[in-house]
Order: sequence, then structure tokens, then C-alpha cells
Amino acid sequence: MCCSQWGYCGATEAYCADCCQSNCWTDPTQPSSSPTAKGLASNSPTEGVQTTTKPTIASGDLVLDSSPRCGATELDARELCGNVCATDEDCGEGTYCWAVHDNYCGSIPDRIYDNPVVYPVYNRCGVSEEMARTFCGEPCDWQCSKPGESCFAVVPNFCGNNYTSGISAPTSANTPPPSTSSPTQTPTLPVITSSPIVSSSEQPTAIKPSPTTNAPSSATTPFPTSTVISKPPTSSAALAVEAVLEASKDGIDNKILLYQTPTMQWEPSSIYRYNDLLEGLRVMYNDGVANKYFYMGNDTPNGHKYGLTNIAAFLAQSMKETIQYNACDENSWDLVNGVYPVSNACGQLGQSYQDYKCSAEEAHMECPVKTEMEIKATTNAKWYGAPAPLYCAPKSKHPFTGYWSHSAECNKPWDSPPSYCEEYEGQKAGAFVNTSPSPNSNGRIDVEGCCFWGRGVIQTTGVCNFGKLNYYLGARAAEEGRSSRYPEINFCEQPDAICASEDHKELKWIAGLFYWVESLQSYDVGGWNYIAELEKFVDGGMKGNDFIDAVSGIVNRGCHNPPCATGDVDGKSDRASNFFKVISEFGI
Repeated sequence: MCCSQWGYCGATEAYCADCCQSNCWTDPTQPSSSPTAKGLASNSPTEGVQTTTKPTIASGDLVLDSSPRCGATELDARELCGNVCATDEDCGEGTYCWAVHDNYCGSIPDRIYDNPVVYPVYNRCGVSEEMARTFCGEPCDWQCSKPGESCFAVVPNFCGNNYTSGISAPTSANTPPPSTSSPTQTPTLPVITSSPIVSSSEQPTAIKPSPTTNAPSSATTPFPTSTVISKPPTSSAALAVEAVLEASKDGIDNKILLYQTPTMQWEPSSIYRYNDLLEGLRVMYNDGVANKYFYMGNDTPNGHKYGLTNIAAFLAQSMKETIQYNACDENSWDLVNGVYPVSNACGQLGQSYQDYKCSAEEAHMECPVKTEMEIKATTNAKWYGAPAPLYCAPKSKHPFTGYWSHSAECNKPWDSPPSYCEEYEGQKAGAFVNTSPSPNSNGRIDVEGCCFWGRGVIQTTGVCNFGKLNYYLGARAAEEGRSSRYPEINFCEQPDAICASEDHKELKWIAGLFYWVESLQSYDVGGWNYIAELEKFVDGGMKGNDFIDAVSGIVNRGCHNPPCATGDVDGKSDRASNFFKVISEFGI
């Protein structure tokens, strides 16, 4: 009998061929010593069944592979990198074609954790084997301390020091985590100094293969991107979605997330980047808000396509709303009597953002309007003479507000006294004129309490929406003893954190994803249900504009069958074009 490099023991080729460990023994009465935990059958290959041995691949030749593969079980197909297949007929006797989702074959890749360790087989706690594996659940014998968790025999797993569910990853593979059920034979495995992405495994069930995804692009990104990512995927659908996103990340950064410069050129956005998008997605599909989660698809054959199409629809609207302007804060754009009132901060097109309150059932969540708040926007338009960033301030400092003159010349160093364009970086013209009150389209002539203008990729606006963010994700949740993703941020007093935070650049995405989950994914009006229509669109071959036009109507006008009472969709054809551009980039 032999113990393989994976920590399993047995007598077949799968155990004793490549990289067999030295600690082997003979026990004819026991064909396998792979630990089996409550609720999970042994994942060891069956004696006498044809299996595929782990190929020898040179260091550095590793690829991210989501191809269906042959194996006696899904774990065999994944861990032993079985032959690529399309159906069961492509596999040998006793093996089947499994949709293994994301699988690493070969040497160790760049991964997302610091100081990862290759763990041998340990029983671990989780609500599923996938969760026990992905988040390195606490070691167990047969019982777990957390409600809803069971003890699973997870196969060798890469664990880091970021998400260890109550235990710390050892600094050496020779120092295993505490466990009362550690296998007798524990192979010594090397410490890896790169950062891991964790593969996931489902309970073994033979299924038809999922559609394969593109290999990661080798194109270089002209715009630098961050490499710090939060939680790994926690479902097989999310794994498949993230594999496509990762393969498409260069295209997303350099073909999708583009803005139009004042010279009418298209360039990669300096505000909206792929890694921040992925970080925001992970927050919204892992943690969610108010038990609502971003839809990443399901485990049906088309499941990951549902998730990718949901992302594509979201990006299509975001490209039109903000990304094309490289804007996070709302721009001052409502021209009233030929000028741009400073009080546009309070609301544009006749709106009053501080009066966008919650319903009676949700009124306890909304932000109070504090008259003493002072905030200046982080971003603004950059065309010649564009208005300065919006701001709010009390009447004690600004009893009334005037307007922005976009035609004023500010760069006159020869004047006496000289004048310069100093309101914002890159200003070429324009100036404040505060000699008399200038009302906005709702009649406001001050900016007291007007701190809740639109922010983020789909302009989160008003005291209700910012209040919900604070109630579920911010300081208020922490203060009231509830779980909080951002306990240090009070979104009611610091709404500018969405655009200004350097520590949490994903917030500009989360604000929009929160809107998407609340308003789009829950949309069910007049027989038109968003999730049902999304899945129908995918299952029907992704043809026609009906689905995306309806989505555009909901986002822009509040109904799925525009023209609504508020009018027809602004930029409907642009939104549809954006949608299919993203779909094409994803390769689905």
C-alpha cells in the first residue's frame, strides 16, 4: 500500500505512481485509509477501477483549467487532472466525465493568500464540503461547534491566513492545525510563498460538463491594477463566473471600463477598475445586504451564464450612467436660465435628494439631515469650463449660493490682480458667481444639508439609500451589534466615502450593486420578472434586444416597457450596444 502526494492511501496506480510518499505500509484488510467524515463517502478511487494519474508538469507550466475531465469521482477528475472530455463515452471503463469547474493542473500558480500552506487531508467543518474546503473550516472529528455546519473529509486544500474560520494557518507545512482526526500518515508538504486561489469541490455526482471558459488572457494591461482581492468564490456557479471574469480582466479594464476624454478619445477609466469590481461583487454575492445577494447563477448547465449575463446587464447600464464620464460623484449638469446653480447639489431636474426618504416600514434606516455637514465632491466633469465639484455647507457659512459660469475666463495671469483656474485640477475655464442667489430647478438657493447627491457606478442618491448602506454595511450596524462590513464608515455622515475612500475602492461598485440587488433583481411587475426573463434570454440563445431594453427601462425610467410616464429611455441603443459588447468580451 502507498500514500500518494495527496495524503490518500491505497494500492492502485493513482496512489502509487507519481510522487508517492515514503511513509507506506501493507495492510491487506484495508484498501484505503482516506478519512471519511459524517455525511461524506470516501473520495478514494475504487480498487480495480481505471483512474488517471497526476501528470508531471514542469514548474511554471500551470494553467487555470475549467475543462470537463475524466475520473471515477469528481474529486479524482479534479485532483488527478483526468483526460479532457465532452461526454462519458470519452472516458475509460469505470470513469465518467465531470464538470470540474476551476481546476489547477501542474505546479503552484500565483494565488490570492499570503503565506499559504498545502494541507493534507483533514476533516473540516462547513455548511458544505465546498465551504469547508474554501474557507478552511475548523478541524473536526465528527461534530462541529457552529450551527448548521457538518464535518466533511476535505481533500488536500490550499489554506491561507486570511479566511481560516477560527484557526490560523501554520507557518510551516510541518506544523499541521490541531485536529483529533488527523490521518496517521501525514505527508510533509512544502510551504508555498505565492498566494492561492482555492479550487472548490461539490459532493460527487456525475453530471454533464459545464461549458468551458476561455483561458486567461496573456495580454498586458496598460493601466495598473490592484491585486488585493477579498473572499474567494463560495459556489460552483461563482467559481465558473470568476474564471470567465479572470480570463477577461484585461479586456474588461481596457475595452469595457472606458471613458471619453474632452478630446473625444476613449481611454481606460482611472476610477472604475476590474479588481475593485471583483471585490465589490464578492461582497455582494457572499455577504449581501439584508439577505439579498447579487445573482451569480446556479448549478445548472447554463448556470454560470445567468450570472455572467447579470453582470453584463449591470455593466451595460454603468457604462452609460457613469463610466463613460469617468465620474463617481454626480456632475453638475442641470442648466437653469443658462447657468449651473451651485444648489444643484440639492437636486437636479426639480428633485430634492434630502427628501428621498424611505417608506414607513424602512424609515428607521434613513439618514438624518444634519445642517452642519460640509462635504466637497471628489470628481467632476472635465470639459472646457465644466462646473466645479458639488459641495454642501451650512447657511451660517453660505447664506445663499449663486451659480457657475461656464463661459468665464479664469486663466489671466496678466490681469491686475492676476487670476488663475484653481477650483479643480485640470480646469481650463469657468468660475463661481456668488453675487446674488441663483435657484436650482427646485427653487433652492442654498446648500445646507444637501450632501446626498448621486455617488458610485449607478449613482446612489438620497437619505434613504445612504441610510440603508449605513444600516446594513456601515457604522450603524456595528454600533447596534450587528455584523458590519465597514464598521468604521458612517455613510450618513461620510457619504463621500463611496468615492473618496482609498482603502475601500470597491465601495463605488458596491453602491451600484446594492441598487441592482434591491431594484433590478427583485423587479416583478406586470408579469415581467427580472430573474425569469434573464434566464429565458440565456436559454433562448441570447438573441434580440427585448431583455436589455426592458432592463434599461427599469434603470432609466422605472418600468420594463417604456415609454413610461416619465418618457422614453435615454440612450437605449447605447445601453444595448454596451450589453452585447460585454457579452462578447465574456465569450458566452
